[in-house]
Amino acid sequence: MIGRLTPLLFIAGGLLAGLLAERILHPALTRFVRRTTFRWDDVFVDALRGLLLPWLALAGLLLAAPELGLTPEAAGKLRLFVLLAYAVSLTVFAARFAG
Repeated sequence: MIGRLTPLLFIAGGLLAGLLAERILHPALTRFVRRTTFRWDDVFVDALRGLLLPWLALAGLLLAAPELGLTPEAAGKLRLFVLLAYAVSLTVFAARFAG
């Protein structure tokens, strides 16, 4: 029974971790870096806004992939999708950080 639920647990865990990171961790980091005199930590944390949820959700999906029983071709496409999603989100992060 647990074996069939494992992929769902990984995916749900990634989503939950992402939600918690966005709702609790990011605001706490923001408050912390606002008290420092170093400007780049503010820029870094601001650039992270909204990206923690998709990053952790994608990590959960990636962990769930081997348990989904996908064909090798489908598993490869899923890995490619996750890689592209990370690349796009890292590009968004870099653009925010540079801006």
